[in-house]
Amino acid sequence: LKIGDRVYLRNNGTQYEYAVTRIGSVSPDDLTPLYPTELDQITLITCDDYDFWSNAYESRTIVVAERIS
Repeated sequence: LKIGDRVYLRNNGTQYEYAVTRIGSVSPDDLTPLYPTELDQITLITCDDYDFWSNAYESRTIVVAERIS
């Protein structure tokens, strides 16, 4: 995904459209992306930077998309 891409969410037969507004990276212990906001948005989180030697992911990729319809 990149800034401006659309993300579609379907819930109970209704489709919602979001636009990606932010992409970033945080450490695995950073919980700030999970905090509530005043905006109508979704936050996508995935693991990144796998370290084979420690058998752990060293960062999380965060994608934030704000609702546009």
